[in-house]
Amino acid sequence: MSFKTFVILMSVVGIFYIPGKILISNNALKQVSATVTEVRKSGNRVAYFMFETKEYPGIFYNSGNGMLSYFKDDQAILNTSINKKLTFFINESETLESGEDKFYIALKTKSKWTDLFYYNIKSFTKFFFSLFCLFLLIINTIAIYRYKMKLFEITFMVYLVLFFLVLGF
Repeated sequence: MSFKTFVILMSVVGIFYIPGKILISNNALKQVSATVTEVRKSGNRVAYFMFETKEYPGIFYNSGNGMLSYFKDDQAILNTSINKKLTFFINESETLESGEDKFYIALKTKSKWTDLFYYNIKSFTKFFFSLFCLFLLIINTIAIYRYKMKLFEITFMVYLVLFFLVLGF
């Protein structure tokens, strides 16, 4: 296998890894409707919100706190939903009746893909995928210099964006 083929194969596999995981996770969601009783804010740089419901014990949270979270409006939705019904998604493997904290996904349909992105990029995956992105940035740089093809420039830019999204800048 030539270096050119190796770079192309690794780039394609990496580009489809996260969207593939997101699509699989999307199929494993169940819709929940509950009455919000209390809302709390985290102390992170990009704050996330936790809430409790009347129907289910435990706290619902969404700690996806990267730069895509700036485009979500969870705070406004949660603050106007106190003592009202709210519809959101959770993973179907989560047990609603348990008192454990549960990760909610998407208070609005438009933020569903952002939440699924951060749901699938946890700390363990984040570290290895960012190393993978860095590796592909390096080999795509070598391929740009060596083969002077537009394909390698495009994959370089894609991995540069992915690298920053995964690290949460």
